[in-house]
Amino acid sequence: MPSDDNKALTTVEEKINNLVIMRRALARMKPDTALDQILSAENPAALVHSFPEQDLHLLIHDIGLHDALPLLKLASQRQWSYLLDMEAWQRDRIDLDAFTHWGTLLLSVDPHRLVQWASGDKLDLFEYYLSRNIDVIIRAHDQDPSEFGKDWSTYDGVFYIRVKAHPSDQLATESEQARLFSEQRRQFVNDLLQRLATEDHARLQGILLEVQHVIPAEAEEEAYRLRNVRLAEKGFLPLDEALAIYQPLAVDEAKRLARRQARFLNVPEHQAAQPGFARRMAGAERRFSTTLQAFDDGDLGARLTAELAGLSNQIIVADQKQPRSREEINTAVHKACGYVQIGLETLAADTGTTLDQPQQARLLLRQYTLSQLFRIGIGRALQLKWRAEHWQDEAWYQRQGLPLIFWGERWMGVLGGLLVKKPLMFDAQQSDNLYRDFLSLAEIEQTGRNLDQIMAMDVLLAALDLDYSGLKGHLLTYGNVLLTAWAGQQISGKTEIKPLGLMAFRTFFSDRLMAPVAKGRSDTLLVVRRSAKASFLAWLVAGSGLSEASIREQVGLSLEQLFSDLESELGRVASRNLDPRFVPLFIIENERTP
Repeated sequence: MPSDDNKALTTVEEKINNLVIMRRALARMKPDTALDQILSAENPAALVHSFPEQDLHLLIHDIGLHDALPLLKLASQRQWSYLLDMEAWQRDRIDLDAFTHWGTLLLSVDPHRLVQWASGDKLDLFEYYLSRNIDVIIRAHDQDPSEFGKDWSTYDGVFYIRVKAHPSDQLATESEQARLFSEQRRQFVNDLLQRLATEDHARLQGILLEVQHVIPAEAEEEAYRLRNVRLAEKGFLPLDEALAIYQPLAVDEAKRLARRQARFLNVPEHQAAQPGFARRMAGAERRFSTTLQAFDDGDLGARLTAELAGLSNQIIVADQKQPRSREEINTAVHKACGYVQIGLETLAADTGTTLDQPQQARLLLRQYTLSQLFRIGIGRALQLKWRAEHWQDEAWYQRQGLPLIFWGERWMGVLGGLLVKKPLMFDAQQSDNLYRDFLSLAEIEQTGRNLDQIMAMDVLLAALDLDYSGLKGHLLTYGNVLLTAWAGQQISGKTEIKPLGLMAFRTFFSDRLMAPVAKGRSDTLLVVRRSAKASFLAWLVAGSGLSEASIREQVGLSLEQLFSDLESELGRVASRNLDPRFVPLFIIENERTP
């Protein structure tokens, strides 16, 4: 028969497993429903304590601070500490306003526990806060209290306290919000001290004595150091360390690291509950299926869950975002998953395999950490960025002083995404946000091909050495410069480049550029004539000195896209209806222009 100790251990394990199951179920509920379920649980305190700090932090914000006060009351001091670490700091400085707000909330839900916490584990932090908010005078035995003035108050006739003026007090008469906050600050300080005086007056006297000798800069620096230690365990490294996540990792170096760490990665560890926010956010998107399937794989899944949360937090710090909104955290999680996916695909391609089989992804995830995979993936994007920057330094368009819009909207978007501090994918399919992080190796490679086309077109333009000074004053793009120069030569036989006359262009458009293709009785489509394409190619060969084969190989796809855009924009426009304002691929003078 099992011993009593084994029975007790089994009971504890069952309870822990039940808490895990309940948390997973709560994660799928709406915030208000989750709150009701927590409060109606058999042991709500144990359930709330079982939440990883980050998951509880997000849940509180999802529910709303004031509606989530019951959760704050049930939360452990470890969870309270995390909330202050995340909410009461602005970079490396304590945000006294935010500290007041959260201190007021905690005091309202459990004043006894907050006072014990403030005078115990968080004594140094609260002494710093009080030193910034109160003045303290110790009355001499023969000193008349009336000398202090009406702003001073006391609990024992010995220590006299005055709440300091705050910058927001000066705005109180101008802003209702500032006035309310000023009252909240005074109320919180007074309530905290009153509660201390009631529960342990001797302790209050000791705190007031120490507050007089606090050196704010040293106290804040020490509080910041301790905060960094606590948050580093969750991936919130100091900025200079967090930025290391953007240091590219070569495949060969990653393989050497994998061999050295092989015996450590897959050793099962008994850990506290891992934050599940990153796993849930990533799971809401179907694009990361290769990575996510491994998260259900026992010990590997537990390790990946912890690593994904830490990696996402490190990205948040490196990008200098505040992890207080679900949107910011969601962006970091998707960036992490996207570049991990690219890292996996890069390693698979290096070994001549693909990720079509989930087992291949699991094998790689067992060999490499998510941070290493992310660095491999981000390295692929940074290589594109560095190529673009190196080319731009000596590009023909840059020497001509032409703006980025010269490359048209699509190519400008591609270059714009590569030339920012952290490279981004230009996605013209998105209507709300044209730039996002890369999600797959195919997107990296497609962007690389677009960059190749831009660079090749720049070489062609440099070889043509066109004098486009006659077009100044117009919005220039590589497309309208090339097509206007070619059309002008076809119309007039001259090499001078200047805006085309509207009547001459209409004749050229109908007779030499576009030809009708019957689609139906009432629907006629215009396409670019083959003879026009041949003429344009011959003009490029003659002007650049490059061979036809070279031009076809280097910029053939770009030229086809140019003519495709022309058909898309003008394929249903009759020549008599052409309006210079709506023909962006040619620079045309309006008839009214002298």
